Amino acid sequence: MKLKHLLLPLGILAVVAIAFFAYDAATAPLPEGFPPPTPDGKIEVKQYPAYRSATVRYSGELSMAANRAFDPLYRHISSNNISMTAPVETRYPVSTLEANQMGTPDEQGEALVSFLYRSTDIYPDEISQNIQVEDIPPMTVLSLGLKGS
Repeated sequence: MKLKHLLLPLGILAVVAIAFFAYDAATAPLPEGFPPPTPDGKIEVKQYPAYRSATVRYSGELSMAANRAFDPLYRHISSNNISMTAPVETRYPVSTLEANQMGTPDEQGEALVSFLYRSTDIYPDEISQNIQVEDIPPMTVLSLGLKGS
């Protein structure tokens, strides 16, 4: 009976801890000069400044690209003491877009998945073989505000 009474407070504590860490991850800072995310249901034209990123090239099932690339990218920023920012970016080469009918769950192709550095002044001390550090020029984009997966 005593164990049962102990598990309830521990369960509540675990839920609070998980909520705290989920909130903390969701509030990662944007790279310097980035505009805020587009609100759900809105369409905006935005100007993005130049930025630096660490990128992994992924080949395989496109729906898995961000999940598969996350670990090597996280190891890269952790080993170089670089803090994480949001967003994590996934780009699809034109060859992937032309070869596939986007939207099918098992479509195959290439994707470039990137963690964006907070500043273009940051440069890592060590770069793994599967990581490419890229400088992306400023750009104008059309941004669609969407919520969910």
